[in-house]
Amino acid sequence: MSILNRAKSHFESLGVQSLEVEEWPDDSGKPTIIYWNPITLAEKKRLFERSSNINDVGLLADIVIMKALDKDGNKIFKSEDRLDIMHKVDSDVLAKISTAMVQVITPYESKKKVNTSPELRNMLVVADRLKITLKQVLEMSETEYNTWLGYFMLEQEEYNRNRKL
Repeated sequence: MSILNRAKSHFESLGVQSLEVEEWPDDSGKPTIIYWNPITLAEKKRLFERSSNINDVGLLADIVIMKALDKDGNKIFKSEDRLDIMHKVDSDVLAKISTAMVQVITPYESKKKVNTSPELRNMLVVADRLKITLKQVLEMSETEYNTWLGYFMLEQEEYNRNRKL
């Protein structure tokens, strides 16, 4: 395998990432979860072309607008939201989100995240068993995802029952 192919494989293995934003609870009080795909060099170029100054804090809003996805992979914000994001959103929360989006997560951080997020762990189980990417799992309908997950849970229960015999 060429170095370029190894580099591309590494980038693809990063998969969909997420961050719980406790400061933005949903209607039931649970933290909002924001998803994103790793940022590419082309996306970084676009961001920096929009700003003449690397210290332009507007980049934080641009990163979140560009990358933030919901659990179904749909963009959360539109470019028209930039003014509201710049003037009516907590800058510290915005900085936390945008920083997470441009940083590469380490294997140790990934392990910790998988260990503390049953939802993420379940998505990884489905991806692993179906030999597909996490991104493909996120693109599944909720019904398909739950059906596969239910099937794997049933399989595990049957395996545990047979082990006891």
